[in-house]
Amino acid sequence: ADGVESGTVRPSVDADSVMDVVAGAAWYAVCVRKITDIDTAAAQLADLVLRGVLREG
Repeated sequence: ADGVESGTVRPSVDADSVMDVVAGAAWYAVCVRKITDIDTAAAQLADLVLRGVLREG
């Protein structure tokens, strides 16, 4: 709610859905793709998620 209230996050973004995306992608990367460079994978996932939930501009 703080991100929405401050105008950083779009009001239509559902926090539970964001968590589902992050948890699912992290699980898939580690358990299925066998990613070993966790820091790089986390940075890439964070960049992808943030570009999808932050307002433009």
